[in-house]
Amino acid sequence: MSPFSFPQLVAQPVANSPDSSATPLAPPTAEAVKFVPAHLKLTGEDAGLDCPSCNAATQLAEAGEFLVVACPQCFGFFSQSRNFNSIIEGVRKRYRGIESVQPLDAAQLRVARTCPACQNRFETHAYAGPGTTVVDSCANCRTVWLDGGELERIERAPGRR
Repeated sequence: MSPFSFPQLVAQPVANSPDSSATPLAPPTAEAVKFVPAHLKLTGEDAGLDCPSCNAATQLAEAGEFLVVACPQCFGFFSQSRNFNSIIEGVRKRYRGIESVQPLDAAQLRVARTCPACQNRFETHAYAGPGTTVVDSCANCRTVWLDGGELERIERAPGRR
């Protein structure tokens, strides 16, 4: 059972195909992701979708009080758009470590990925809140995808808690 109500698209052309300016980017390596993030609790239950970052099978997971779809390989995750801000608020309120700011990786803005649920191209944009990171969103499915480590960047950013 998926936490999302993804529309079933039957015999429809793929909308918003990637353009030639998009740059493919390799998923994070095992060395880049050194630990299972504390904000994700994997359930082990197959979510039925492939990770848009590393193509691994995803699992249902808990992020705070919300059910999300997460990748056990690269630790990226999908959230319903309506829950995204609450997840961020929760991790920022609980964080008690050292605040840090990392520069935005502009190459991430050129990454072309497709939503594994509907096959539309993700909208890729800089996150407008605290933390210099890039988020991918699907307007069709009303979901947000964060790569592994991106929620931690938002969590550690200076600013209101």
